[in-house]
Amino acid sequence: MSQSQDFTQLIARQNVAKPQCFVLFGATGDLAKRKIFPALFALFLDKKLPSRFCIIGLGRKPNTDEEFRKYVEDKILEFARLKGDSKSRREFVEKIFYLALDIDGDYSPLKKILGEKEPSFGTQENRTFYLAVAPSYFTIIPQKLKEIGLLHDKGCASFANIIIEKPFGTDLTSALALDLELKKILFEEQIYRIDHYLGKETVQNIFAFRFSNHFIDHLFTSEFVESVQIVAAEDLVVGDRVEFYDSVGCLRDFCQNHLMQVLAFIAMEAPSRNEAEFIHQEKSKVLRSIKKIDAIVRSQYEKGYINTDAVHGYRDDERVKNSNIDTFVGMRLFVDNFRWGGTPFYLFAGKALPRKYTEVNIVLKKAPFSLFPQSSQQNIISIQIQPKEGISIIIRTKVPAKTSLKPVKLDFYYDDYFSSESIPEAYETLIFNAMSEDRSLFTDRDELIASWELFDPIIQEWKKQNLEADEFYPAGSWPEIMKKVFLEGHYLVI
Repeated sequence: MSQSQDFTQLIARQNVAKPQCFVLFGATGDLAKRKIFPALFALFLDKKLPSRFCIIGLGRKPNTDEEFRKYVEDKILEFARLKGDSKSRREFVEKIFYLALDIDGDYSPLKKILGEKEPSFGTQENRTFYLAVAPSYFTIIPQKLKEIGLLHDKGCASFANIIIEKPFGTDLTSALALDLELKKILFEEQIYRIDHYLGKETVQNIFAFRFSNHFIDHLFTSEFVESVQIVAAEDLVVGDRVEFYDSVGCLRDFCQNHLMQVLAFIAMEAPSRNEAEFIHQEKSKVLRSIKKIDAIVRSQYEKGYINTDAVHGYRDDERVKNSNIDTFVGMRLFVDNFRWGGTPFYLFAGKALPRKYTEVNIVLKKAPFSLFPQSSQQNIISIQIQPKEGISIIIRTKVPAKTSLKPVKLDFYYDDYFSSESIPEAYETLIFNAMSEDRSLFTDRDELIASWELFDPIIQEWKKQNLEADEFYPAGSWPEIMKKVFLEGHYLVI
């Protein structure tokens, strides 16, 4: 296999998903209309869905097939990245069927409709069940599917897999309990725990950027790296989601899952094979190598200005006026292994910050002796995840006709090399991988528990403590308290 062919395999192993029936619980919900149906339609247009394929949408509301198809088509026009034409939309929605089902009730109507549609569409009894429902149903639905015989045993020629949305638990105890209950019903290979950050092209590109460019991966060690800084900043206040957010907070909403998965891709060793099992093993090793969170701070935004617009503080909402929830988290940790020993990883995430962006900055060490001591700018490898996807390398170069140096960027942006339409949404990638039985971009059990073990003691401690005066920041600014986690002399990139 040539090098170019091997690189292609890093990004996608399948051209077309396997024949199957896609069963969507929560088909009339917000996630389904905004993400899932638009993703499925994009896969249909890209010819990644098999010809032997159908969708069964489940909801509480009564609908005919035609009524629901019209609803899906309207949502595609409203939310989809690719709209297609009327002919392609009609061809797609004709594969959709609707069933009103009480999730707590009898599942025999679902078994009946599968018995009708699977033979006619030739799906070979392959099934992907997507649980776009409240977490309280994450064990109820699989149990009922098993009781009625819709899940296959291990080793069966057909597959029946389940995609589960986050949150997978709200602390270590609940995560372990949920995992234990699911393992009574399913085997690990059937469980696809979705983290939409892993579907982002630039997060996947960390893997390809490192392991298809040997000289880059050679730099990813404590010998060359002063610090790794992962930032996920939003310039919006919480808004109407305040009651939900107050039950979660920034640490659980963003750090415990998204940022730790990004960190694992940055710090992992090359897997012995480019397959899900081996990728998960290396990511788990990284997370297990973090013995503790070395330093961590939390903060909550007060009233301020974002892009010249005045905004209210978090506690100004009467529903959460006494809340101690974190809207910003900053932390320092170390990956205690041979590659990264002694190199600090800084993670920052929060709401109501000066601008919206997510990126990873690998700050390289200064030379032990410099011929140009007047230059203070350090070399940085910057991986931009959003809003503009790309990679930049900051180097120093001589200013013409002068002896001074100037930092410049070597830039790669996706938009410059690929059409915007060719970059799939995260849910497109993840749904396609699940339908292809590729678990490499999903979170496995060991990664999940390792992450919860790190953060659960902090969550429990914060519950007992009220926010102090220095743990607030004006909306539209960076919290001053974040500097407490930085080691002296390190270069901060924000």
